Amino acid sequence: MRVHGSKVSKWIREKYGRNRWYDIIDKEAPIPPIHLVQNKAPMNYSPQKEKTTENNLEKETRRMMEGYVKGSIWTLNNKVSKYIAQKGICAIADKFLKAGEAHAHHREPKANGGNDEYKNIIILSEEAHRLVHATQSETVSLYLKNLNLTSKGIRAVNRLRRTAGNWEIMAVQELMALKES
Repeated sequence: MRVHGSKVSKWIREKYGRNRWYDIIDKEAPIPPIHLVQNKAPMNYSPQKEKTTENNLEKETRRMMEGYVKGSIWTLNNKVSKYIAQKGICAIADKFLKAGEAHAHHREPKANGGNDEYKNIIILSEEAHRLVHATQSETVSLYLKNLNLTSKGIRAVNRLRRTAGNWEIMAVQELMALKES
């Protein structure tokens, strides 16, 4: 169906430029002419960096699958899927993890009825995982010092610690003030 002069074609003209005829599926779903659609390159994009990250991720994913010895295939599949979804990056420390460094943390602990489903798993570094489960203040302080977390990372740790049944480490503002001094 071709439309001329409707609200849809006016919207397309404003968005994509002047052209008299536009195909539409219905009045709510316009299809702009493909030659008028333009894309912007992502800012700070480096094709070489992206290629390297993809190669590392693929290599580490293979290692993770080959070296897996405990648990079920279903658990492995969910862990590898989450690792790929997070692009191999620790959810707290924001650093790339090799296969042996990636720990699958259960958001809802298995002891509290949690399971190995994809949505219940988050990939953390070993130190970040230990920080989430640490109960002694000396241990918490040691891992906080080693990880050098951002305010986003601290909020993530506190959220995971609460669901694991542990106390929050401290307010983000307090920790940032402590780092500055």
